[in-house]
Amino acid sequence: MHDAKRGSHVRVRYRGTLARHHFGKHNSGKTAEFTIGEHRVLRGVEDAVIGMREGETKSVMIPAGKAYGRHRSELVTTIHRSRLPVDMIPETGKWVYVQTGGGERIRAQIHNVTDTTVVLDANHPLAGRDLKFEIELLEIERRDDEEHNCGNRPRERATAQ
Repeated sequence: MHDAKRGSHVRVRYRGTLARHHFGKHNSGKTAEFTIGEHRVLRGVEDAVIGMREGETKSVMIPAGKAYGRHRSELVTTIHRSRLPVDMIPETGKWVYVQTGGGERIRAQIHNVTDTTVVLDANHPLAGRDLKFEIELLEIERRDDEEHNCGNRPRERATAQ
């Protein structure tokens, strides 16, 4: 049996929690496939899977820096309501798309609404939060050379003569 390592393609089931509350839509766990080191999942999840074996389950605390990053105050801004589309009714908690000064479209959440202003936050909702994950390694995908030689050296191939 092999351990997961950088470059391994793995399938995991995971469940994330934040202070006794599950986040996401799948409280019983969600599956994901990824190659360790390609950074397609949270860095803390990748790091936790390294060294695991198929069928192993572990619980890990992932600090904000290896999850969604720190909460960045520069991503929170107050705008005048006149900058909103005329037909938009701003509501606290609602997600909207806004255009930056550089022309980029980003997603932001409305955090506060007054008669004249709206506070927008473009941070991920879990930014600045340490997260707890329960991770089960379901499968490590094996390449042909790993199945027969445990990855030590390439398999010799027969050739027709």
